[in-house]
Amino acid sequence: MWMGLCNGLVKAFSFWYIEALGGSSSLASLTNLAATFASAAGLVVMPNINASCGYTKPIFIGLIFQGLNYFGYAVMQNPWWAILPNIIKGFSAAITYQTLAAFMAESVPPEYLCSLQAVMWALYYGFGSGVGGIMGGVAFEYVGPVATFWGISIVSFFFAFLFVFIHWMCSKIETKEEKQNNNS
Repeated sequence: MWMGLCNGLVKAFSFWYIEALGGSSSLASLTNLAATFASAAGLVVMPNINASCGYTKPIFIGLIFQGLNYFGYAVMQNPWWAILPNIIKGFSAAITYQTLAAFMAESVPPEYLCSLQAVMWALYYGFGSGVGGIMGGVAFEYVGPVATFWGISIVSFFFAFLFVFIHWMCSKIETKEEKQNNNS
Protein backbone atom coordinates (compact mmCIF):
# COMPACT_ATOMS: atom_id res chain seq x y z
CA MET A 1 0.00 0.00 0.00
CA TRP A 2 2.94 2.32 0.68
CA MET A 3 4.02 2.03 -2.95
CA GLY A 4 0.48 2.92 -4.04
CA LEU A 5 0.57 6.04 -1.87
CA CYS A 6 3.90 7.01 -3.39
CA ASN A 7 2.58 6.30 -6.87
CA GLY A 8 -0.39 8.58 -6.24
CA LEU A 9 1.85 11.41 -5.13
CA VAL A 10 4.06 11.13 -8.19
CA LYS A 11 1.13 10.89 -10.57
CA ALA A 12 -0.47 13.94 -9.01
CA PHE A 13 2.59 16.17 -8.72
CA SER A 14 5.51 15.06 -10.90
CA PHE A 15 4.38 17.00 -13.98
CA TRP A 16 3.84 20.11 -11.90
CA TYR A 17 7.22 19.71 -10.19
CA ILE A 18 9.07 19.24 -13.48
CA GLU A 19 7.41 22.36 -14.88
CA ALA A 20 8.20 24.28 -11.65
CA LEU A 21 11.86 23.43 -12.23
CA GLY A 22 11.65 24.89 -15.74
CA GLY A 23 10.87 21.75 -17.73
CA SER A 24 8.29 21.56 -20.49
CA SER A 25 5.13 19.47 -20.69
CA SER A 26 6.90 17.40 -23.36
CA LEU A 27 9.73 16.61 -20.94
CA ALA A 28 7.22 15.62 -18.26
CA SER A 29 5.56 13.28 -20.77
CA LEU A 30 8.95 11.88 -21.77
CA THR A 31 9.67 11.00 -18.14
CA ASN A 32 6.38 9.11 -18.01
CA LEU A 33 7.29 7.25 -21.20
CA ALA A 34 10.68 6.32 -19.69
CA ALA A 35 8.88 4.93 -16.62
CA THR A 36 6.58 2.89 -18.85
CA PHE A 37 9.48 1.32 -20.76
CA ALA A 38 11.33 0.58 -17.51
CA SER A 39 8.20 -1.03 -16.08
CA ALA A 40 7.77 -3.19 -19.17
CA ALA A 41 11.41 -4.28 -18.97
CA GLY A 42 10.99 -5.08 -15.28
CA LEU A 43 7.92 -7.21 -15.98
CA VAL A 44 9.87 -9.18 -18.60
CA VAL A 45 12.82 -10.02 -16.35
CA MET A 46 11.03 -10.50 -13.03
CA PRO A 47 9.85 -14.10 -13.50
CA ASN A 48 13.48 -15.21 -13.93
CA ILE A 49 14.60 -13.13 -10.95
CA ASN A 50 11.83 -14.50 -8.72
CA ALA A 51 12.67 -18.04 -9.80
CA SER A 52 16.33 -17.55 -8.89
CA CYS A 53 16.13 -15.60 -5.64
CA GLY A 54 12.60 -15.88 -4.27
CA TYR A 55 10.33 -13.08 -3.18
CA THR A 56 12.02 -11.30 -0.29
CA LYS A 57 14.94 -9.78 -2.19
CA PRO A 58 12.84 -8.33 -5.05
CA ILE A 59 10.43 -6.67 -2.59
CA PHE A 60 13.39 -5.24 -0.66
CA ILE A 61 14.98 -4.00 -3.90
CA GLY A 62 11.66 -2.51 -5.01
CA LEU A 63 11.38 -0.55 -1.76
CA ILE A 64 15.01 0.59 -1.99
CA PHE A 65 14.40 1.73 -5.58
CA GLN A 66 11.30 3.56 -4.36
CA GLY A 67 13.48 5.43 -1.87
CA LEU A 68 16.03 6.19 -4.59
CA ASN A 69 13.28 7.49 -6.84
CA TYR A 70 12.18 10.08 -4.29
CA PHE A 71 15.75 10.86 -3.33
CA GLY A 72 16.26 11.73 -7.01
CA TYR A 73 13.31 14.09 -6.92
CA ALA A 74 14.50 15.66 -3.66
CA VAL A 75 17.95 16.54 -5.00
CA MET A 76 16.81 17.38 -8.53
CA GLN A 77 17.68 20.86 -9.74
CA ASN A 78 17.58 20.29 -13.48
CA PRO A 79 14.23 19.08 -14.86
CA TRP A 80 15.99 16.73 -17.28
CA TRP A 81 17.18 14.73 -14.28
CA ALA A 82 13.57 13.61 -13.80
CA ILE A 83 14.07 10.90 -16.41
CA LEU A 84 16.28 8.80 -14.12
CA PRO A 85 13.95 8.77 -11.07
CA ASN A 86 11.07 7.85 -13.35
CA ILE A 87 13.01 4.94 -14.82
CA ILE A 88 13.69 3.80 -11.26
CA LYS A 89 10.00 4.27 -10.38
CA GLY A 90 8.85 2.23 -13.35
CA PHE A 91 11.24 -0.61 -12.59
CA SER A 92 10.44 -0.61 -8.85
CA ALA A 93 6.70 -0.74 -9.55
CA ALA A 94 7.21 -3.71 -11.88
CA ILE A 95 9.45 -5.49 -9.38
CA THR A 96 7.07 -5.22 -6.47
CA TYR A 97 3.82 -5.73 -8.31
CA GLN A 98 4.97 -8.77 -10.28
CA THR A 99 6.59 -10.28 -7.20
CA LEU A 100 3.46 -9.86 -5.11
CA ALA A 101 1.31 -11.34 -7.88
CA ALA A 102 3.67 -14.32 -8.28
CA PHE A 103 3.75 -14.88 -4.52
CA MET A 104 -0.05 -14.86 -4.38
CA ALA A 105 -0.24 -17.27 -7.30
CA GLU A 106 1.82 -19.79 -5.31
CA SER A 107 0.32 -19.11 -1.88
CA VAL A 108 -3.40 -18.69 -2.46
CA PRO A 109 -5.92 -21.32 -3.53
CA PRO A 110 -6.84 -20.77 -7.20
CA GLU A 111 -10.48 -19.95 -6.41
CA TYR A 112 -9.39 -16.88 -4.39
CA LEU A 113 -6.59 -15.65 -6.64
CA CYS A 114 -8.67 -13.37 -8.84
CA SER A 115 -10.34 -11.72 -5.85
CA LEU A 116 -7.05 -11.14 -4.03
CA GLN A 117 -5.41 -9.67 -7.11
CA ALA A 118 -8.40 -7.35 -7.47
CA VAL A 119 -7.95 -6.28 -3.84
CA MET A 120 -4.23 -5.71 -4.48
CA TRP A 121 -5.01 -3.58 -7.54
CA ALA A 122 -7.66 -1.63 -5.64
CA LEU A 123 -5.27 -0.92 -2.76
CA TYR A 124 -2.42 0.07 -5.05
CA TYR A 125 -4.11 1.97 -7.88
CA GLY A 126 -7.33 3.01 -6.16
CA PHE A 127 -6.87 3.71 -2.49
CA GLY A 128 -3.11 4.18 -2.63
CA SER A 129 -3.12 6.54 -5.59
CA GLY A 130 -6.07 8.54 -4.29
CA VAL A 131 -4.80 8.94 -0.76
CA GLY A 132 -1.24 9.49 -2.01
CA GLY A 133 -2.39 12.41 -4.14
CA ILE A 134 -4.29 13.96 -1.24
CA MET A 135 -1.48 13.44 1.28
CA GLY A 136 1.04 14.70 -1.26
CA GLY A 137 -1.00 17.84 -1.80
CA VAL A 138 -1.13 18.52 1.94
CA ALA A 139 2.60 17.83 2.33
CA PHE A 140 3.52 20.01 -0.66
CA GLU A 141 1.40 22.81 0.79
CA TYR A 142 2.83 22.71 4.31
CA VAL A 143 6.45 21.57 3.95
CA GLY A 144 7.15 22.03 0.24
CA PRO A 145 8.03 19.57 -2.51
CA VAL A 146 11.69 19.01 -1.62
CA ALA A 147 10.94 18.18 2.03
CA THR A 148 8.05 15.97 0.91
CA PHE A 149 10.30 14.00 -1.43
CA TRP A 150 12.99 13.69 1.25
CA GLY A 151 10.42 12.41 3.73
CA ILE A 152 9.02 9.83 1.33
CA SER A 153 12.52 8.71 0.44
CA ILE A 154 13.47 8.20 4.09
CA VAL A 155 10.21 6.38 4.90
CA SER A 156 10.69 4.11 1.86
CA PHE A 157 14.19 3.17 3.02
CA PHE A 158 12.80 2.59 6.53
CA PHE A 159 10.07 0.28 5.18
CA ALA A 160 12.65 -1.63 3.12
CA PHE A 161 14.77 -2.39 6.16
CA LEU A 162 11.71 -3.02 8.34
CA PHE A 163 10.51 -5.55 5.77
CA VAL A 164 13.85 -7.38 5.84
CA PHE A 165 13.95 -7.28 9.64
CA ILE A 166 10.44 -8.71 9.97
CA HIS A 167 11.22 -11.41 7.41
CA TRP A 168 14.44 -12.28 9.26
CA MET A 169 12.60 -12.47 12.60
CA CYS A 170 9.86 -14.68 11.13
CA SER A 171 12.42 -17.03 9.60
CA LYS A 172 14.22 -17.30 12.97
CA ILE A 173 10.93 -18.17 14.69
CA GLU A 174 10.13 -20.78 12.03
CA THR A 175 13.61 -22.30 12.37
CA LYS A 176 13.26 -22.43 16.14
CA GLU A 177 9.83 -24.10 15.86
CA GLU A 178 11.17 -26.64 13.37
CA LYS A 179 14.03 -27.54 15.72
CA GLN A 180 11.59 -27.95 18.60
CA ASN A 181 9.31 -30.16 16.47
CA ASN A 182 12.28 -32.29 15.35
CA ASN A 183 13.41 -32.76 18.96
CA SER A 184 9.92 -33.84 20.09
